[in-house]
Amino acid sequence: MLAPQARDILGRRGWLAATPEQVRNAVLARASLRKVGRGEAVYSRGDPPGGLWGLVSGGLAIEVSPLDRGALLGHFVGPGYWIGAAPS
Repeated sequence: MLAPQARDILGRRGWLAATPEQVRNAVLARASLRKVGRGEAVYSRGDPPGGLWGLVSGGLAIEVSPLDRGALLGHFVGPGYWIGAAPS
């Protein structure tokens, strides 16, 4: 279950804020908090799809890895940003 502050941040920012209240409440009702440490990956290339992540606090670096280079910073995002992949 999300704390009220987390619900407020995720419900008022990003794509979820633009959805009907019923959809927003359904998404937030299924959410849970997970603390991710500095430098820890939320998910990596090759992981199976199946997670939707909403950032409540801090920042998230999104790296891309071209085939012939190491990881490069693609984006840096803050609270209210969502990322994830649904199973196919």
